[in-house]
Amino acid sequence: MSSTGQLFRILVVEDHDDTRHMMVRLLSRNYDVVGADSYDTALQHAAQTPPDLVISDISLQGRSGVDLMRELSLNYGARGIAVTGHRIEDPAELRGAGFIKHFLKPISFDQLIGAIDQVGAQIAA
Repeated sequence: MSSTGQLFRILVVEDHDDTRHMMVRLLSRNYDVVGADSYDTALQHAAQTPPDLVISDISLQGRSGVDLMRELSLNYGARGIAVTGHRIEDPAELRGAGFIKHFLKPISFDQLIGAIDQVGAQIAA
C-alpha cells in the first residue's frame, strides 16, 4: 500500500534477471507486482491485468522501453517510471510516452518508493 492508501498494480519491465527479481521481491512487500523480462511479455501481462504503474528499463533487448510505455499508456492509461543505465537524451520524449519520472541506475529502494508514492498521488488526483 502506498502512502496515499492505494494498492497499485505495478508492472516491472527489466531484461536483467537479477535486477528484475530483486525489484519485484522488494516491491511485492507493499504492492501488487508482476515482472516481465521483455516488451512482448510486458504486453501479455498488461492484457491480462492492466497495470496502474509501469517501472521500465528504457533499453530492452530488441525493443524500446519508450515504445512499450507509449503503448501501455495509450491502451491502458498506465503511467510510468523510467529506469535506465544511459543518459536521457530527450526527457520530453519520455513524458510524451507516459513516463512521469526517470532515474539513472543504480537507484536506491527509497528513491523508487518515493517516486511510486509521487506517481500514485498523481494517479489518484
